[in-house]
Formats: sequence, structure tokens, C-alpha cells
Amino acid sequence: MYLGAQSSNSEGRNWFAIIDTIIITIQYRVLRFKKDCCYRTVTGLWIGGPDANKLTPLCYRIDTFIPSRDGYNGKRMNGTMKAKILVVDDEADLLAELAPLLERSGYSVTTAADGKQSLILIAQTKPDLVVLDVMMPRMDGREVLRQLRQSGDWTPVILLTRVGSPTERAMSLQEGADDYLNKPFEPLELIARIQAVLRRVDRGSQPLTAFRKLVSGELVIDRQTRQSRLGDRALNLSARAFAVLEFLALHSREVVTRDRLLDQVWGWSEPVGTRTVDTRINELRRALEDDADNPTYIETVIGSGYRFLRRVEGAE
Repeated sequence: MYLGAQSSNSEGRNWFAIIDTIIITIQYRVLRFKKDCCYRTVTGLWIGGPDANKLTPLCYRIDTFIPSRDGYNGKRMNGTMKAKILVVDDEADLLAELAPLLERSGYSVTTAADGKQSLILIAQTKPDLVVLDVMMPRMDGREVLRQLRQSGDWTPVILLTRVGSPTERAMSLQEGADDYLNKPFEPLELIARIQAVLRRVDRGSQPLTAFRKLVSGELVIDRQTRQSRLGDRALNLSARAFAVLEFLALHSREVVTRDRLLDQVWGWSEPVGTRTVDTRINELRRALEDDADNPTYIETVIGSGYRFLRRVEGAE
């Protein structure tokens, strides 16, 4: 984002002096929290000088420091240790963009260009999370994922792919992926997914996607038989409503947008809109006897989407 006035009069100069003062004040106030919070770069704001014939960036950059309950960005760390992220992709341009962005977001980043190299780096560096492309030379991402899980390595993995069908997503999750993101994607969406996975997964433990059943209090979701029950009562859900419930439970306590549900449950090949998601949510609430104004399971997040409120555990 650029702000640049071409005027050279005193009024223009005064405005730039005011802007400079505001930015310096903002920087001072947020930097006070640096010791307690990890930072995330939201935007770069560069000011063009009032006398310039062209926009010339000056040295003001806004980095926002965002406090969280645990004083870190997504994962509990000791002291100043950063979460270690391994990004694996054969697209050099993508790696060149993602690595600096993730580093500015408070992570320690290593990169690899193919599947075989990623297995070596995972063994050597013990990353907290792997962002793994599916289509790569030498060894594709799903084979890397299979080898990790077969060896008992449950390092969290987010898969990246250009194949966005629900079948592809389901197969990837069944093989042990923690999340799944279609290319192309917004970089900030990836950062949000990384934060969410690190919050809900302990390194070395199996992700919920590895379990046949999801259990939250009296609610049991059988992912294999595609059936669910609340206590002794079976829930007669449509296939789409069950898939929505499953996805929300797999991402418990995370805000899931309507667009993301459309992408993951319906796929964009079907001509449906976000109201379709609301219809399935209403079906779930009727089946769960869940009050939308005082929810036990599914909360509406105004302007964003939905959130599954309760803790979810995996079971066989």
C-alpha cells in the first residue's frame, strides 16, 4: 500500500509530518509487546515523499505484534524459540515468496524442492509442521506422507495441491494429513491454517484425521460408516450434513468460513452458494437439538462462518 502526495506546499508537508508521527507512535506502542508476543506482518506501509515526482519508499514498515493467550503465534514455545516449518515444493518462485513471509510471521523456515529431500530434512531438523506439495518430482507429497505415517512419525502436515476434488481431499486426510489447501491460495490463508494446526495438534501425536471415530461428549461421529449418534440416539443426517459435521469436528474451536466449507465439502464444480451451507447447518442443529442463540456444539461467528465449540478426541 502506498500513500504519496505530489503537492509540495506547506499543507502537504504538514500532512506527511503528521503521518510520520502517527506511524512512529504505532511502532512504539506495538514494539512494547515484543517480549511477550510473537509478531505477524499484516501489511507494509510505505510513504512517498511530498516533493517526489515518483513514489519513493521511505523506511517505515508496520509490523503488528499480536498477543495470544500463550504469548506465541500458534504453538507454545520455550523462551524465544520459534516453531520450525518445513516447506516442500518444486516451484522455486513459490518457495521464494513463502519462506520470507513465514519468517516475518514468527517462524523458523527450511525449504526443500522434492519429496526425497524432505524426508532427509524431516529426520534431521525435526520440524514442528510440514507444508507439503502433492505433485513433485522424485517422490510426490502423498508418498512422503505415507512413509512418515507408516514409520510412526506424526509431524503435522498440511498438503498443497492443484487437484481440489472432495475425493482427493478425503484420501489425503485418511492417509494422515492434518489439513489440505488448494492451489492457488492466499498466503495469509496458509498462515491461518498453520496457526490452527499448531494450536490443535501436539507434535508426535496422531491427528484426528487418523482416527475412525470422532468423540465429543455424547456425540460420536463414525467416519468409516458415515453414521453419527448423540448418546443412544442415532442422527439421521444427509450425506452433506454429515460431511459438514465431520469437517467442523476435525477443526474444532477453529472458525471455518462458508467458502471453505463449500470448497472442502461440495467442491467448486457444483453450482451452489453459501446459503446451501446454512441449510446444512440448520439440519445439524435440529438433529443435535442445538440452540443457535446458546449453542453447545455449533456456533455462528457473525461475518465469518461457523465454529465447533467442544473438544474432540479420536477413537477406534
